Amino acid sequence: MSVYLDPSIPEKRQAVQERIRTHHRIPVFSIVEFNIWGACNRRCSFCPVSDPEVFTNRREGIVPDDYEKILIDLKSIDFDGIVLWSMFSEPLLHKQIHELARITKRILPEAELHVVSNGDVIRKRDDKLASLYESGIDCIQFSLYDDENQYVEFMGKRERGGYSVTQMGLRRRYFNNGDYGMTVSNRAGLVDSNRYRAETDQSVSVELLPLKRPCHYPFYQVAIDYNGDVLLCAHDWSKDLVMGNALVDSIWDIWTNGFYQDVRSSMMASDRGFNPCAKCDVHGDLMGGKHYTAFFNSNMRG
Repeated sequence: MSVYLDPSIPEKRQAVQERIRTHHRIPVFSIVEFNIWGACNRRCSFCPVSDPEVFTNRREGIVPDDYEKILIDLKSIDFDGIVLWSMFSEPLLHKQIHELARITKRILPEAELHVVSNGDVIRKRDDKLASLYESGIDCIQFSLYDDENQYVEFMGKRERGGYSVTQMGLRRRYFNNGDYGMTVSNRAGLVDSNRYRAETDQSVSVELLPLKRPCHYPFYQVAIDYNGDVLLCAHDWSKDLVMGNALVDSIWDIWTNGFYQDVRSSMMASDRGFNPCAKCDVHGDLMGGKHYTAFFNSNMRG
């Protein structure tokens, strides 16, 4: 199964590998991905947000006190990986984003804070961009969906602000030279990913699902919705599989619970025969290999 490799993946893969840790001899996730807001201002055709029957925009987000509780949990296991704001929304729409960034750096000073944004909020506001970095954000990856003019516009912002490519990444998401610049997925069955694949990619028919291959997401990453629900992964746009709630239980207790163990055991057996994985066409092993191997060799194998 050939797959177009997003240019940002090798760097992310390296970051995941470098941050592998253990707690009580159990591998710890390297990325905690938050959906801090419940809405997006765009309606991209390859995203479930474009279909109101599938996704409801909700102008609400994570409460700072709740966010702080989760980060204190992370501190208790000495988490020093990547805190990522992305998932199902536009994080810069959260009105308390600067406070959330300051909380992150106060509680987890060794962790890196990354954001994925469409950039619309700061297009006319260079000062807004500067304030985000000043509040503690280490890296903002801007996904640029319009055209080359938008790309040039954001290159100008990066140059004027004196930001490095590590601080301010630009990800092309418009069609050019046979691809959209991204590794496409069907969002666990909610969109037709074949419409947006690179011309060199092999299409994935529904008849091939569930894929008979492991997926590393449950081994190296935690996905947390703004209400505290811990989802199996950030591709689960239907929110089919909730592993626990981080406002009720500790992140560590959720990460090591029997539910997660069952999922990992299934993945090690190349068994995706349960939702949302049965509907998902994600390649699954582009990163997180060291975490997968560490779990395979640990007493958490199941």
